[in-house]
Amino acid sequence: MLFNMRTKSKIGIALILLIVAGGCAGGPVRQVESPMAAVEKPTTINLQAEVVKAAVQLVGLSCPEGQAAPADFDCKQYIPVLYHKATGVRLPSTLDGLVKSGLPVTKENLKPGDIVYFMTESKATVDPGIYIGGGNFIHAPASGGEVAMQRMDQDYWRIRYLGARRVLRGVDQS
Repeated sequence: MLFNMRTKSKIGIALILLIVAGGCAGGPVRQVESPMAAVEKPTTINLQAEVVKAAVQLVGLSCPEGQAAPADFDCKQYIPVLYHKATGVRLPSTLDGLVKSGLPVTKENLKPGDIVYFMTESKATVDPGIYIGGGNFIHAPASGGEVAMQRMDQDYWRIRYLGARRVLRGVDQS
């Protein structure tokens, strides 16, 4: 049977379309992910949790009078060291620099990982701590005591409260 030109053209076009369509339907399309996609990016919440976890692990550590505490722990520098080890965030090593770090936060809006400040009994210096939630903070004496968890509503701390700073970015600043 002979095909006329018109029929041959239609068949040719149909075959071309089938070939093209078949080539496109070569199987399921797979999304190619970047190798970095599997790496979990740290979130502020994760960093806050790391700060709190690191601070809680220090509770009970002794700060001997007039000397450095064990190995890599310095009671006078525990907040900058703790933040750096837990989050990679570098904070100033001086108390003055630390007090100016981050953004101010009200007592009502404290979040775990915020740095809280108190006036010492002698009013000679500022005493920092790390807020861990639930009205509690971790405090390391300059020397002669142990790292301890304290309640902010205890009379001693309540009347000496000066303020707080948030150094981890991305946390609601309200």
